[in-house]
Amino acid sequence: MNHLSEKNIEEQSKETMFSRVKKDLLLVKIPLLVLITYCVVTELVFHTVCPTAIVFGEPCSGCGLTRAGFLVLTGQFSKAAQMHVMIFFWMFLALYAVFFRYLLRKRPPFLITLVILVSMITAIYYLY
Repeated sequence: MNHLSEKNIEEQSKETMFSRVKKDLLLVKIPLLVLITYCVVTELVFHTVCPTAIVFGEPCSGCGLTRAGFLVLTGQFSKAAQMHVMIFFWMFLALYAVFFRYLLRKRPPFLITLVILVSMITAIYYLY
């Protein structure tokens, strides 16, 4: 009997997590569609999605993060570090936020502070 109650609690926890993800995705569906549209249009017209590269012809401090992220997700860590070493900080920050939001069901403490800190480190690394 105890096993059944633990299983029910686990299922309820999963449903809560998935319902929370679904709720969050529905909340940002319009901005997400606008972002996807922007990315498709600028990639087709300018061959880049970076507004800094489009306007000034120079890459910004975040250029290469998406490609580095794909490299990390495919297990190519050294190539990711060569592409953009800051990907590891940004991925840690994303995992931190997901862990608190969806697993602990709490607001991540110091999230804004950490985002500002990682943004500043990214900009300093870019300027260096």
